[in-house]
Amino acid sequence: MKTTTKVSTNVGLGVIILILIAISGVFLTKFVVPEMKVDEKQNLLMRANTISILLKPELIQSLDGNESDLSKESYRELKKYMRALRAANDDIRFVYIMGLNEYDQQFFYVDSEDPASFDYSAPGDLYPDATQKDIINHQLGITYADGPYTDGWGEWFSAYAPVLDGDNNVVGMLGLDIGAERVLLRVSIVKKAIIMLFSLLFYITLLLVLRTQSLIK
Repeated sequence: MKTTTKVSTNVGLGVIILILIAISGVFLTKFVVPEMKVDEKQNLLMRANTISILLKPELIQSLDGNESDLSKESYRELKKYMRALRAANDDIRFVYIMGLNEYDQQFFYVDSEDPASFDYSAPGDLYPDATQKDIINHQLGITYADGPYTDGWGEWFSAYAPVLDGDNNVVGMLGLDIGAERVLLRVSIVKKAIIMLFSLLFYITLLLVLRTQSLIK
């Protein structure tokens, strides 16, 4: 009689553990996915901040934001730096510096693309997908991250940091873009791993419960 009671208690405990495993699996899946996206944006934001601090504001100030910049040494120096940053960070697809014209439109000073590339933006090219948030943050020199979002170039996670002169005036906005598919793939892998792990734990516990229950009979 005592043995039966003990086994029954074990079955009840097993059922409780099954429920806890299921709840924990759902909770972790719901929690980890958004947190990974936040971490990705924070990491990108940290890099954008570091790079913007290292940029020489006088190089940007010497630009006119049109095709005449192509012949300037300051443009060539910035272009070389953008391409070097792109090469050193293989997860980053685009590196660029944007300005703001008198009509509050964002335009490209310089980007990391080869001029022969379909994705190349020439000096002065407007960024047509800028949102009101982008414009306001640019005006105020606010560092921020965004994504996933879609524009004319694809789907991205991005980070932006202002380049400031000695008087803390915004002379340009540095942007870094990572393809959203890279981030979402990592998120998907982790999510699937969590589901597989908790499914395995659930299955093993279920087998133990069923085996214990069979001993009662």
